[in-house]
Amino acid sequence: MGNHTHSVSEKMLSRVSHTKKLAVYCLAFGLAMLTNYLFAGEVLTRFKDLSPNSWGAQQNLAVLALAGAIALSAACFGRRDDFKAAEGDAGGEGAGLKTAWDWLGLLPAFICYGASTWLYLEHGETGTVRWLWLASVGLLLVPLLRKSRFKDFVTFHFWEYSVLALIVTGAFILRYVDLTTIPHHVSNDTAIMGLFSRKLLTEGDGRWVGIALQTNHQFSEHQLLVVGMRLFGVSHYGLSMLSVIAGTLSVVATHLLGRALFNRWVGLIAASFLAIDYVHLHFSRIIFGPITTCFLLLGALFLVHGIRRGSRLGFALGGVGIGMGMLGYYSGRVGLPILCTLMALWVWQRKRYPQITTSCWLLVLAGTAFAFGPNLAYGVKKLNEFNGRGNNVILWTPVAWKHSSAKYHSQGNPAVVLKEQAKRAFLGPFFFPDSSTICALRKPMLSSLAAIFFILGLGYCVRRYRDIPCAFPLIWAGLVFLLGGMLTIDPPFWPHLNIAAPALALIAAVGAERFARRVILEGGRRIAMLVPMVMTVGICFTGINNWEVYHRFARDYATGRSHAMRQIQDITRAVDYRVFIVSPEFNWGHEVYQFFTSEVDGHNLSEEELYRKLPVIDKPTAFVVHEDTDYEKCVAFLSNAYPWAVRRAYSAPWRFTIIRVFPPGHVEPPEKLTPPLFLWESWGWRCVFAVLLGVLWLGWVTLHREKAWWPRIRRLSE
Repeated sequence: MGNHTHSVSEKMLSRVSHTKKLAVYCLAFGLAMLTNYLFAGEVLTRFKDLSPNSWGAQQNLAVLALAGAIALSAACFGRRDDFKAAEGDAGGEGAGLKTAWDWLGLLPAFICYGASTWLYLEHGETGTVRWLWLASVGLLLVPLLRKSRFKDFVTFHFWEYSVLALIVTGAFILRYVDLTTIPHHVSNDTAIMGLFSRKLLTEGDGRWVGIALQTNHQFSEHQLLVVGMRLFGVSHYGLSMLSVIAGTLSVVATHLLGRALFNRWVGLIAASFLAIDYVHLHFSRIIFGPITTCFLLLGALFLVHGIRRGSRLGFALGGVGIGMGMLGYYSGRVGLPILCTLMALWVWQRKRYPQITTSCWLLVLAGTAFAFGPNLAYGVKKLNEFNGRGNNVILWTPVAWKHSSAKYHSQGNPAVVLKEQAKRAFLGPFFFPDSSTICALRKPMLSSLAAIFFILGLGYCVRRYRDIPCAFPLIWAGLVFLLGGMLTIDPPFWPHLNIAAPALALIAAVGAERFARRVILEGGRRIAMLVPMVMTVGICFTGINNWEVYHRFARDYATGRSHAMRQIQDITRAVDYRVFIVSPEFNWGHEVYQFFTSEVDGHNLSEEELYRKLPVIDKPTAFVVHEDTDYEKCVAFLSNAYPWAVRRAYSAPWRFTIIRVFPPGHVEPPEKLTPPLFLWESWGWRCVFAVLLGVLWLGWVTLHREKAWWPRIRRLSE
């Protein structure tokens, strides 16, 4: 009887202990929810628009709650919550890297790279320079293929493969649907980039080295856009389609990276968060960042493979990915500081990673330099030009500092400027909305659910900052928000910061997976199936909310020029109009009109010219009258001159009126029927279909290998 009583007492004490532990985790989760509410005014949705100037006592309290949630999550996620060491972390194929290995096999790569750089400095960019540049990358990788294996990337269970396929399919649909009409607003920078890229394509200009002074962007960035136009057509669709593909591939790469750093569950959750993230979704539909982000992700993935396995090829491919990212948008240059910080972390505790030697990092640097090519020499020789737009946005430049000092009313105190810059940059995921005109969504960077789990994941990773798996996403996100946020003008500027989206998703996924695991361990079998179901429902709900919020904004928001351009596209789709822009500010020669309505017969028409002599109406004509004219008088004049005209006014967000006039006796032709463009007619879609066939084959192989599934399938077929 006494033994039975003692056993019951032990069970009761164990339950009380488990309840207390679970209560601590739930308290951290509750603090994270409170932080979300105090910052955004909502817990699980993102419907409310935020103002960057509405800082008060509630936001100060939110900062305290944020600090408390991070500290509590760091305290409660103890060593028992560590991830199991991945197989191969302590050795693998590169166990012999401590010994000297044959660098002579890489000598041709160095010779080609040196020759391409020398020829560029002596004679400028030529076809020979580009071929030598390409050969240097190939000759670096080919000798390293021997004894290299990528088993980590293909050992999927069929259920994992199926779930990932569903996530990726959803990600592609969200990025592809209504691609040329959502977002309704088209920034001037997009049109400028599209026009210059189209010019390079039509003129056969193959330059990849240096900065295009007409746009202040790298030639290589333009050439990546040219690739999309070659594959999918010289149009808005072709300009954006490569971004859609890169954004979708980033979801796959995020899963693989999370899987390599932590486990498959973190990878799947991170891929889900990234797939529904409205920041990544928006920039995957335009041209600023997704291709660069994809290259940096691939570089990070191969670099992590190299660190885990001591793989020479993994290190070299990691460097190549980072170098390719630097060929894209400016934000890709953060890859080099991330790499240098990882190297410093390794030097600090190199005994923990015996499979990594100095030669591994030299391979990474070689891969980065070879992929970046002669652009490195160009950057050293013409640093001011190479900085491009950085000369105007880096905080310590005179213009940027003067602007920031006036904006924050610092009265010459640099501490005020730095404090405001840090606050707006590092609280961008929770409170401050985008300050750019490329997106201008009045929401924080993270959705509600992602923000809650990001806080938990941040505490978990900060406690383990010396471990490379936890340090990697911290370093990635931290340097992006430091260099692209705090130290640049007007943070948070999402075009600079969207490259951190995969790192934010990984940290949030760590928080979600560790919290769910702890709840399951403390709660027992009764909730073992409930927790994943709740997590799935929560992610789906957040995805629906994110899409609703984004679609509503992107469908309705546009500047006056973009809105007028969209209406001109609509009316000229069926009828061949001559278009007159009546405005002192909106000019037909502007890049937005020249790129998106280049086939339209458009002209400028001042008010004086209009009043002095009406244009000859020998074909259908449309007058677009903007509000910066003597608006009422101009519209009334045209209405009186052409009483039979069709008039339509647009009032939001900028007023303009389109007056359509047809010549006497004109019979409106039937609507122009454009023959449907079958996807197969595009070389880009042929490549996509080929990849899809490969994916289906890989799925079949994965299913065939599953011993638990294959007998069931065979019995069903019988």
